[in-house]
Amino acid sequence: FLRKPATQERVKAEIEAGGEDWNNYQISSVKTAANKVHEGKTLPQAAAVAGKSLSEFIIDLLMEEQLNVVVIIFHTHRTEEDVCRLMRHPLQIVGSDSILVGGYPHPRGYGTFPRCLGRYVRDMGLLTMEEAIRKMTYLPARRFGLIDRGLLKPGLAADIVVFDPETIADKATYEHPRQFPMGIEYVLVNGELVVDDGHHTGRTPGRALKPLLKRSGN
Repeated sequence: FLRKPATQERVKAEIEAGGEDWNNYQISSVKTAANKVHEGKTLPQAAAVAGKSLSEFIIDLLMEEQLNVVVIIFHTHRTEEDVCRLMRHPLQIVGSDSILVGGYPHPRGYGTFPRCLGRYVRDMGLLTMEEAIRKMTYLPARRFGLIDRGLLKPGLAADIVVFDPETIADKATYEHPRQFPMGIEYVLVNGELVVDDGHHTGRTPGRALKPLLKRSGN
């Protein structure tokens, strides 16, 4: 569809019409080796490297990648105050939908949970440690019907994280997103050690989960 000249003209016209700040779009992942050089760059930066106009670059990139392009979009309207207000809500849960592919995935893939525990619990006192852990474990497990997870009890899956509350912190940034956090010494998934003394063991015992009961917000 995008290869049709009429479609390309329409896309080009919409891009060049203005109203969108393309500097807020950073290329996170592409499939082909030839375009890997553009990962981590904003669309205007990548277009300049390619020596093309912005509209020409976007159209060519989408066609060359067969639409397999992941971008990070910076929402400038969201404030820290908004985040804090949401995190205080008793029904809010902590999670991440980050896609861990490409050279420049969103830093939340490596830093969501340690950021909550370090910045919002320890440094800002926004939540107690107990509240934050509940929002990361029991509450999301119940919300998604995962009755064998979310608590440490005999017979349940042994998903355990051992961390230092005084040092835990996220290190991932948009420029260097693949950085493991500080302060997490041991991680067990399904009872198998995957982080040992701060180092990944190479084991991958995790698996996709399906709800085992009707979703609940309690």
